[in-house]
Amino acid sequence: MIEEKGLGRLPDGIGLSPTAEPLRVSSPVGASIPSAFADHRLCYVSGSWAYFTNAPLDKQWGDDWDDAPYEHNAGDPYESEAGQIIKLAWDGPFQEPSSYHSHNSPWSVEQINAGAMAWLTPSWSGIKVSVRAGATVREFVAILHSVKGEVFFPASAIEAGTAETGTGSVHESAVAASETP
Repeated sequence: MIEEKGLGRLPDGIGLSPTAEPLRVSSPVGASIPSAFADHRLCYVSGSWAYFTNAPLDKQWGDDWDDAPYEHNAGDPYESEAGQIIKLAWDGPFQEPSSYHSHNSPWSVEQINAGAMAWLTPSWSGIKVSVRAGATVREFVAILHSVKGEVFFPASAIEAGTAETGTGSVHESAVAASETP
C-alpha cells in the first residue's frame, strides 16, 4: 500500500519533487522491490545515501575510489549507462567506516568494495548485523528492516509499477522498510 506521511523534506531524488512529501511504500511479508533494482549491489555509501550498481563491483568506479581516506577523496559512482546506478536514502542505527577514526580512515572505496570493511556497521552493540559491499537491494532492505531502519525508494520507481513480488527472502520487510503504527 502507498501511504503519504508527513516526513518533512528529504534530499533531491526522494519524493515527487524536492519540496513534495516522499512516498512510503510498505508491504508485509516478502516486499515488492522494483524489478529494475533486482540485480543492483551496494557499491558506495555517503551519509544517508546508499548507491547500488548493476555492474560487477570490481568494474564499478567513481572519482578517486582508489584513494584513502575515502571520506575525503571519493566521489559518487560513475554511471556509464542509464539505470546503472540506483541511489537510495536510508536511516537506521548504522555507521560508516569513517566513524571508527577521529581523523582519517585507512580505507579507499576500492578496498571497502573488496571486503576490507563493511559499508555499514552497528552503531551500538545490541545489533549483530552489518551491510557489506555487494549486498543486493533486497538484502539491504531486509537488514535495515530487521533493526527498525528505513529505506526510501525514488517515487519514479514506485510509480512506474515495475515491482516484482518478493520471494520471502525479505522476511517481513517493506520497500520503505518501515513499520507503520
